[in-house]
Amino acid sequence: MSTGSGNLCEDLEILTRPTEKQIMELWESRLSIPEEIQYAFADASPTRDEFLHSLEKREIICFISRNREGNLVSAIWLHDLERNYEGVIRTGWLGGYAFPNYRGSTSIKAFRMMLDHTVNCGIRHIHTAIHIDNRKSIACVRNKSMLSFTYVCQYADWTTFGGCLSDAIIMTRDKRDKMLAWLCAQKLASKRLLAQDLLV
Repeated sequence: MSTGSGNLCEDLEILTRPTEKQIMELWESRLSIPEEIQYAFADASPTRDEFLHSLEKREIICFISRNREGNLVSAIWLHDLERNYEGVIRTGWLGGYAFPNYRGSTSIKAFRMMLDHTVNCGIRHIHTAIHIDNRKSIACVRNKSMLSFTYVCQYADWTTFGGCLSDAIIMTRDKRDKMLAWLCAQKLASKRLLAQDLLV
C-alpha cells in the first residue's frame, strides 16, 4: 500500500493512500484509551488485519492527515460504501479518530480538509452514526464551530456495542440529505442485524 498525498494546506497534508505502518500507528493509538473504546469503533473491522484487507478491497477508504513534522494528526474512514451504476462511490458512513496530542483546533481543521477532499472525489453523501453515550464525538460532529453535521434522529438499537444493542445518533454532512440519511440508516441497520442473526 503506497502513500499518496493531497495538497498541503498551511501545515497539514492529506495522505490519501496510507501505508501499512501508518495504519498500524492509527490502530495502536485508537486502542490506547480504554474508556473511548467502550463507545466507539463499531464502524471499523474488528482487527487491524481485517481493516487493511477491507482497504485493499476498497470496502473502506481511509485518509490520514499529518503535520509538517510528519506526525499523524487525525484520520477518517468511510465504510458501508454505496456506488452508482458505474462503480463510483457516492455514499459512505463516516468514522474518525483524532490523535491525542492534536485534539482541538488542529484536528478539526484536518477533519474538515479530509471531508472536503472526499466531496472533491465525488462522494457527495456522508452520514455518520455515533453511540448515544459518546458525547464528545457527538458534540464534535454536530457543533457548528466544528464539523457542523445535521442531526437526523436517535436510532434505537442501531448496532451492537460490546455485544449489546445500543442506540446511536444519526447525522449527515449536508442538511439536504436528512431523508436520504434516514433511509440509508434503516437499510444499514437491517443489514447489520441480519448479519448478526438478531432480527426475529
